[in-house]
Amino acid sequence: PSCLPFAAQPCLQRVPSRVRSAQRRPAGGAEPAQGAMERGNSTSQAMAMEWLANWSHAEGNPVTISWILLCSFLVISMQLGFAMVEVGSVRQSHRMTVLAKNIMDSTVSCLAFWVYLEMTGMHATENMTTLTRPKALFQWALCATSVTVCSGAMAERTHMFPYLVYAAIMAGAIYPVLANSAWGGPGWLHKEFVDRWHEGYRYHDFAGSGIVHFAGGVAALTGNCMLGRRIIRPAPNKDIENLVGHIVNKNPVNIKRPKDGWPRRFDSTDRDVREFAHIHYLQVFGMFTLWIGWYGFNAGSTFCMNSVCGNTAARSAWNTTLSACSGGIGAYIFCYGRSKHLDTGLICNGILGGLVAITAACDIATEEQAALIGLLAGLVVYPASSRLVRRLWLDDPPDAIAVHAFCGLLGTIAVAFSGPDCRTLTPTARPSPEQVRFCEADFSAWRQLAAQLWGLFTALWWTAPLSGAIWLFFAMWEITRSLEEEHFEVADRLLGELPATAQEAELNQVAMHLRKSASRSPLLRNVLVRHGWLGMGFAGKLDVPALREELHVVRCERVESGLEIGRFGVLLRLARLLQTLRPMCYCVNIRLRIAPVSELSGLGSSDFSGGQLAGLVSRLVEVHRESANSPIHSEVQELNRIVRGNQDLLLRALSRDRGRGADRVYLSRRALTSPSLPEQDLDLLRQQTAQQSPPGSDHLQQPSAQARQPVALPAGGGEGARG
Repeated sequence: PSCLPFAAQPCLQRVPSRVRSAQRRPAGGAEPAQGAMERGNSTSQAMAMEWLANWSHAEGNPVTISWILLCSFLVISMQLGFAMVEVGSVRQSHRMTVLAKNIMDSTVSCLAFWVYLEMTGMHATENMTTLTRPKALFQWALCATSVTVCSGAMAERTHMFPYLVYAAIMAGAIYPVLANSAWGGPGWLHKEFVDRWHEGYRYHDFAGSGIVHFAGGVAALTGNCMLGRRIIRPAPNKDIENLVGHIVNKNPVNIKRPKDGWPRRFDSTDRDVREFAHIHYLQVFGMFTLWIGWYGFNAGSTFCMNSVCGNTAARSAWNTTLSACSGGIGAYIFCYGRSKHLDTGLICNGILGGLVAITAACDIATEEQAALIGLLAGLVVYPASSRLVRRLWLDDPPDAIAVHAFCGLLGTIAVAFSGPDCRTLTPTARPSPEQVRFCEADFSAWRQLAAQLWGLFTALWWTAPLSGAIWLFFAMWEITRSLEEEHFEVADRLLGELPATAQEAELNQVAMHLRKSASRSPLLRNVLVRHGWLGMGFAGKLDVPALREELHVVRCERVESGLEIGRFGVLLRLARLLQTLRPMCYCVNIRLRIAPVSELSGLGSSDFSGGQLAGLVSRLVEVHRESANSPIHSEVQELNRIVRGNQDLLLRALSRDRGRGADRVYLSRRALTSPSLPEQDLDLLRQQTAQQSPPGSDHLQQPSAQARQPVALPAGGGEGARG
């Protein structure tokens, strides 16, 4: 039979010609059970053809369409889970940027995937060789999952524009070609997945451990290598004060890169613990959201709902549950055995690792095999790969590379050693063709392993170069632009040496020295021209402080790079070559990573006037200024003193009935010095206390200095005003 569309899984390419018997493999030499499958190649082909006929008949069934749509909605809801896991793994000032990227990569990937369907003629039709609309929706949901892996692995550093370019290319070229070749019709890489080494053995990946998760993890790995580690906020408090002073007073940012480079993650364990604290309740919320969505991911990959597909979907859902729980148990055992300390984030990732690992074999594995795959993922593969990533100094906030790439690698390899219980695989059980193939008498696990490994290698060499080329393109131009920083330093030094009252001759001399730097830095030349630079001198009076301020802002915003350029020796030499090409100098206003000052302040972009921290500080300062300059500010302070004075006076007068003499003395002292009572009331109070007080108490007329002190006000007078 002809191959099904790449969205239909499992794909029935052909019944193997080398099938000699559909009999199950006997365990330990035991005789086949009475209910075993009938022998013969004709029986296996007949079962496969009947299964295919049921599938074709069920494709237009409203129940099947509803099933695919429901599973698609579950997979789409996984985007919320990814967003929560990532937000719980990044610093507070970058959470809004992470959420924005999760929103935008879903929208961009949908449009790019739709363009691919239109260009390849695989748009929604009723033809069996093309995708129907429900299948297209489901495949886009899988595609969006593969795309968003980079969002977490490259969080807090990636500029929005290159990330969206990657999302468009990943969803419009990299993923569709890979998925179509592995799961469906004749694609560019189809021969790499079917009968590549041995006839009758093809790459098996039911729901995408390799095609979706491993490919997404590889793209995230290449991008993380280009980005480098996150920058740690400066330790001295004066740097933070300078940053806030810039936001409030619009002064130049005085945070300068240290001579030995920015402090980064993994430089100090203690600083890492203080700086990169995770929010565990968000990680747990995201993990459970992903777990629920994974049922649509795995069970929905049947793409039909009849007796055969229903059994496969039920098996997939139950194996998914067992693997996830085993992954969580394995991660808990690792935590307890390593430090006897409970790490909620590690347990959540252990569960996610079990879900990723079972995705490839959930339709054929037994319950014991599913539990073992999840246990290996949570206990061995994820902790080991996470440690390996850290040892390579790859900064991955939610450990997305370890969860998706390495656990996806485990799940794809585990397919070769998995298989259904052939003793229960009878014709009445209506098995799928893949279950029949894994129970053939001449089936070889080692040949299947060769098919699985070659499929992983194909996904690696197809995804890594294409995604790496995207990140490399933007990193190359950013490195080229960063070479202009030395020219900005020269200009700032020359302008700083000018006296406050510089003469025209001195300005012209500085302008002559700036010619060399300006000729090699188009950005510097544009700034100088805006301030009247003519090449040989300055037109009019030069505002040196304003020029230095603009140079500093442009340098921090557009020139300085957060990439670890030291590790790119070859790229640095290539960037110097590109810098000599004058037409190329005007095309380098793009960057892969946000500016270091923006990364430190949490602005999320290179615009100094925007961002969460800037907005909060600005609002607080404006409120403070408004309250301090308000005409009623002094009246509020006076009202505060009146209320506090009268309240104290009345409470003491009402609460004490005995000791009237001492109390009257105290009340008189407070009343004589309190500005809260009118003058006639004060006179009346003096007369009453003079008549009832003992003789010689002349201190009533001369209150002490302590009594004359005004009542202390709280900050802002807010509490007194409310009183």
